[in-house]
Amino acid sequence: MKIQVTQEDIDKGNPKDCKDCPVWRALSRALKRKDLSVGIWSCFIRKAPPITFPENVAILIENMIDGKEVEPFEFNIEIPS
Repeated sequence: MKIQVTQEDIDKGNPKDCKDCPVWRALSRALKRKDLSVGIWSCFIRKAPPITFPENVAILIENMIDGKEVEPFEFNIEIPS
């Protein structure tokens, strides 16, 4: 599944909040769920295996946490069944 982190996600999200960071906003929109939390390397959804992010996404998350500017980006994830 393709996940698109928009400029609006970056502007409105709190990079230090696992339930309101830009990646959380993009994932919750794409998955149509709010019961997830985002770490640097993965996303956790209640009663489901964690979803591991590609390395470049983890680096972008770290950059956002560190206050560095990032551009909108997209990435693909596999949703466990």
